Amino acid sequence: MMKSAAAVLLGSLLAATAASGQRITAEALAMPIEYRTLFQGTELVESGTWLGGRVELSHRALRLEAAALAGSLGGADVRTTRLAARAAVLPWLEAGAAAEARRFSFAAGETRWRLYGLTAQALGDLGLPWLRGFGEITLMPLASGTSAVAPTSAVRGVAGIILAPPRGRLLVRFGYRFERFMVDDPASPGRTEQLEGLMLAAGLGIGR
Repeated sequence: MMKSAAAVLLGSLLAATAASGQRITAEALAMPIEYRTLFQGTELVESGTWLGGRVELSHRALRLEAAALAGSLGGADVRTTRLAARAAVLPWLEAGAAAEARRFSFAAGETRWRLYGLTAQALGDLGLPWLRGFGEITLMPLASGTSAVAPTSAVRGVAGIILAPPRGRLLVRFGYRFERFMVDDPASPGRTEQLEGLMLAAGLGIGR
């Protein structure tokens, strides 16, 4: 369902950009990660690299975003799809809502997570016309899963810099991303899962 919604949103973004001439940004993402699970008093650490992409449409004060990441984690293939809508509330601050679907595919089957919440992003100049800083926080108090082990809430934070020459279309983002999930596990009360890693994105911005 989230995959279909992402496809519809992407099509809408492209159509809206063509029709209105507003700005659309498309990026390819790479993220080396470290994933920590606190389970029955023991910490399990796994690492890997996730790849994906992000598309964002800016129309006046509105921002619409669709993003996807995929990679491996232990014995599972993982795919994450995110949809978000934000509006500018201050010249440097945007706030809105976000939804995420995460699928873990194992040899024996698959597990799906659904998370919903609020998101905010701050942007600021760093003294040069082509260099900006950004920070994003997403709180997702509504969560569910398709197995007995399922998330109950989550928080995500991202911080970094954006390099975008004023006369060019190319842009590069570099940052640090952190995610923490509170997980309902009958075998391990108080279980948490945490993801962190550096994020590198390169893409194009088209339009005004």
